[in-house]
Amino acid sequence: MNLSKPDIIRLAACHTCAARPGQPCLFARKDDPQGLRMAAHQSHIDRIERARAMVAPNKEREARLKLALDDLRL
Repeated sequence: MNLSKPDIIRLAACHTCAARPGQPCLFARKDDPQGLRMAAHQSHIDRIERARAMVAPNKEREARLKLALDDLRL
């Protein structure tokens, strides 16, 4: 499941760098010495996985609802 970088930042908090939902990840200088990851609004892996887990149940529910609606006869 592909989420855009702004969606990931908006949905989930980051437990690695303590960034709140809506705030970009803060990378340590040893992880991002030139500041390129922060400038590109990249997120820690933990945050990406958490955002995907938050969206997955909704996608499954939408798929089941679509199947149920397709079976209805008007």
